[in-house]
Amino acid sequence: LRSSELGEECMRQRALADERLLCVDISMGSEKQMIPVFNGADAEPAPLDFTYVTHCVVNEGLRLLLGGPLVGTFECPQRGGRHPGRPYDDMRMINSWVEDSESAYECSLLSDCPLDCPNRLVPFGPSFRLEVFRCSGGDGRFVKGWGVRSPDAIPRGSFVCEYIGEYISDDEAESRGIRYDKVKMSRLMDVVGDGKDVVCMCIDATKFSNLGRFLNHSCDPNCFKQRVFCDHNTRLPRVAFFSLRDIPPLEELCYDYGYTDVPGKTMPCLCGAARCKKLLY
Repeated sequence: LRSSELGEECMRQRALADERLLCVDISMGSEKQMIPVFNGADAEPAPLDFTYVTHCVVNEGLRLLLGGPLVGTFECPQRGGRHPGRPYDDMRMINSWVEDSESAYECSLLSDCPLDCPNRLVPFGPSFRLEVFRCSGGDGRFVKGWGVRSPDAIPRGSFVCEYIGEYISDDEAESRGIRYDKVKMSRLMDVVGDGKDVVCMCIDATKFSNLGRFLNHSCDPNCFKQRVFCDHNTRLPRVAFFSLRDIPPLEELCYDYGYTDVPGKTMPCLCGAARCKKLLY
């Protein structure tokens, strides 16, 4: 068999009962490991209506607002650099204090340390096998659409994946948000830079994205999102997902969207958690 046929057969073996393999690798070879798409809930085809990317794209309108991005040479905390604390331990698990911190700072190309430094993690991409699958309710009824899971056990504090898309300005996000609300589908995530002359922006995962766009909300999440600076461009933070607890194989990966109340609007929550708040906002 050719390598492509072997890859497809391997992915078919990972499908659960009644699931169909719709796509061998939704990343089209962009990630280190293939990311298959499975559907055992309905007749929906694979969600291929976006361009898969592994780095955020900067919208031209936002690019004009940016300017001098660097903070200066970043000294590696492994080598005694001045830093509030190492975000990761020697096993590249996120330290518990970071969960309550606004930002995690990784070493960059300007740091005086090797590429295998424990303080370099997010730019290397996911290390666990990940899958996109069609979610359904306990009675087989479609509820949430697409979700993400892993056939691997994921220990607490592990890096899962990034939320990748297009960096856009707040003004552009307002304009796009009106269009997205009409079709009841928005993939906008607010992000804020760091330091002097901070820039507020959004990551729009509609046209350009990775599998992070498929992580659903849960009122009892097993992952959390963390602002991470990898290139020391303080105006362009990256958003990374880490595991909140030990996650068994095939459990859906979810995080708390953290929506605030929207005057005059409500949206029901369909996460299905025992402690579900019933409303996203």
